[in-house]
Amino acid sequence: MTYRILSAQLSHETNTFSNTATDMAAFKRRIFVENEGVTKQYANTSTELGAHIAYARDNNWKLIQPFAAHGTPSGPVTAHMLNYCIDRLVEQAAHVDGVILALHGAMVAENADDAEGYLLLKVRQALGPNKPLVITLDTHANVTDEMARHVNGVFIYRTYPHVDQYPLALEACAHLSLLLETGRLPHTRVFRLPMLDGCDHGRTHSSGPFPELLKKAREIHLAHQDIHALELAVGFPWSDIEQVGPSVVVTTEIPEKEVRELLRPLLKDMWNTRAQRSINLLSFDQLVKEIENTPTEGGPIVIADFSDNPGHGAPGDGVGLLNYLANTNIHDISVASICDPDAVQTCFEAGIGKKIHLEFGSRKMPELYGASFAGLCEVIHLGDGGLVIEGPMRKGAKLSLGPTATIRCGNLSVILATNNIQVQDLAFFRSNGIEPTHANVLVVKSQQHFRAAFEPISRNILLADSGGFVSSNLKKLTYIKVRRPVWPLDEIPNELVSL
Repeated sequence: MTYRILSAQLSHETNTFSNTATDMAAFKRRIFVENEGVTKQYANTSTELGAHIAYARDNNWKLIQPFAAHGTPSGPVTAHMLNYCIDRLVEQAAHVDGVILALHGAMVAENADDAEGYLLLKVRQALGPNKPLVITLDTHANVTDEMARHVNGVFIYRTYPHVDQYPLALEACAHLSLLLETGRLPHTRVFRLPMLDGCDHGRTHSSGPFPELLKKAREIHLAHQDIHALELAVGFPWSDIEQVGPSVVVTTEIPEKEVRELLRPLLKDMWNTRAQRSINLLSFDQLVKEIENTPTEGGPIVIADFSDNPGHGAPGDGVGLLNYLANTNIHDISVASICDPDAVQTCFEAGIGKKIHLEFGSRKMPELYGASFAGLCEVIHLGDGGLVIEGPMRKGAKLSLGPTATIRCGNLSVILATNNIQVQDLAFFRSNGIEPTHANVLVVKSQQHFRAAFEPISRNILLADSGGFVSSNLKKLTYIKVRRPVWPLDEIPNELVSL
């Protein structure tokens, strides 16, 4: 039998403390394609929609893919953008046998704090109550009760960096296929604790608490056949909404009270490990000492500019770290990338090989980020910013940094970009005239996703605290809508935590 399946992606991780609205143009700067453009963008890629396309080909599904939209984290999504995407889904949902959507789970819109919950409500109303609706989510989803109420399956990335998008989406497709064949419609339930943050923010690169939590979840899942999926979401704490934070999400036909009993040990471990961290952020002075003490053989040192990570909603134009490194004896430092469209334009006007006095960076939040970088710079590369991800994360996917300029300023080679995108792949350097394996030091605007591609080539990984917009000190932020009490904003005695 041929099933008609509605497949789409709408992914945005919203930092509600950002005042940069995310409109359709913002999505187009990252990814926004429609109709036949979806297959062109995602076929043969290690992405969720790539998995949908492959599964449909092998299992006689007819996919209806109206759009795919993936925006760089920033402020709330505009009502127009959210409503446009919902309308495209609703017009198709009444005419299909099932739906599978690649969402993020931490999207906030101007007209809906729980944007995905609102979207899923509208899709469910159009689809009807008796057809299956399955979603995949990012590890950093803030899974709400409303989201869970309308779906028959939730599958969440189990790696960070997110290198499991393709196999996870295949798993979700197989679950949808089972529901189509059997007519079963399991419920999805969410269990959360009074936590704004925790689970080591989902890091799976080390021996921190999250891999152990995943292991325990897997054991519970395998021991109970009536559990279709048991997933952990670690939340995105830079969203001021009521149901923000880590959760356990279960797709099952077991009554809720029995499920809670099964999950009690897992929830207890989540609470008890809430403050454990597997990373160490370094001041600039500490950073230089670490560089000086690192052996010179074995690939570049990779520095992540942790708190100016575009992947969490930062402007990506902070140059405090660059200003500091420019005044050290450290040689051959390559940087990707500083978002500064005006500086890019100045470089294009000058041309390759020209030396110009250039000021760049610290445009969006000078009160937080300090002075721009200023100096005599040589333009060494100009490009259109297009790149193809080498992987392992999102291998084969296409991105665009917009027009780019690579400049050399003393001991620094800096990629200036028009679009603000987290650095997650070696292609960010290679497409802009820099071979990353030849550098002494690489600086990347990222927190964690860079590890999948950069750890294998590096001789050391260092995380810099440059005092940027996405500081890990959440107490610096003013939360209004989040439920209270909640850790770490409030101290909560263990005996007051209901498991």
